[in-house]
Amino acid sequence: REHDGLKRPDVFLAFAGIVFNVTAGEEFYGPEGHYKNMAGREIFRSVAEYEYDVELMHLDTEGLEERHFKEAEDIFVGTYLEKYPIVGRVPKIGKEEL
Repeated sequence: REHDGLKRPDVFLAFAGIVFNVTAGEEFYGPEGHYKNMAGREIFRSVAEYEYDVELMHLDTEGLEERHFKEAEDIFVGTYLEKYPIVGRVPKIGKEEL
């Protein structure tokens, strides 16, 4: 993973295909952070299900219920849009890493 804080000093993650620079939250997303597995990955499904297993860090929404989308939207707005700059978009999303 190119932007996980190990290979480069910057830490990025994608949420619904929108790439955020979360370097300012390195204590959470950096190599020693509680959410370090999110760095360099698409995290929509993981956040929607409140499950932080690496296998769920992708955008596949099959089987998600409406409540999952609402919870993910709340986190998206309250955590990512309000705190971290958008640095790009992932043109093809799925299980690919950033």
